[in-house]
Amino acid sequence: METFTSKVIDLTQPKLQTIWNIKKGEEMDKIITKFFIGCGIPFNVIESNHFKQMIYDARHYDPRYLLPSYEKLRTTLLKEVKNDLIKDLDIVKETWKEIGCTITCDGWTSVDNKLVLNILRVCPKGDYFSQAVDSIGKTKVATYIADTIYEEIEKVGSEKCGRGGD
Repeated sequence: METFTSKVIDLTQPKLQTIWNIKKGEEMDKIITKFFIGCGIPFNVIESNHFKQMIYDARHYDPRYLLPSYEKLRTTLLKEVKNDLIKDLDIVKETWKEIGCTITCDGWTSVDNKLVLNILRVCPKGDYFSQAVDSIGKTKVATYIADTIYEEIEKVGSEKCGRGGD
């Protein structure tokens, strides 16, 4: 029978190097999560032998790094990266109050000949993708595009658009 006194409990403070390595691993987890999201890669790819081999070969930079699990990638890390992105976007949005933003529109035609408009808000702190407008049945005419941009200006507030840092 095991008694309490027979267990060894390590109450020493972790070394700074250990804490630093944990932080490095968490940062790498976020980098990989952003890679998956940015490339539209399904999260189950993290379980692929090819992907694991790539990371294994890349670990010469830090041999202690371990990949996040599929579960951690699709839950905890996804939430953390989303929250980081929201914070970054909030910083960009805050500048709209001070210096405004410019609404831009880029139109293109899909392979099945449908018009798609990308609406962005541009300012010195960074660009903000607002939306892609699926314009089924619409033609690329100036009035339609102008109306779409006007709707975006209304969402942002006309007082925040086109000020050019006055």
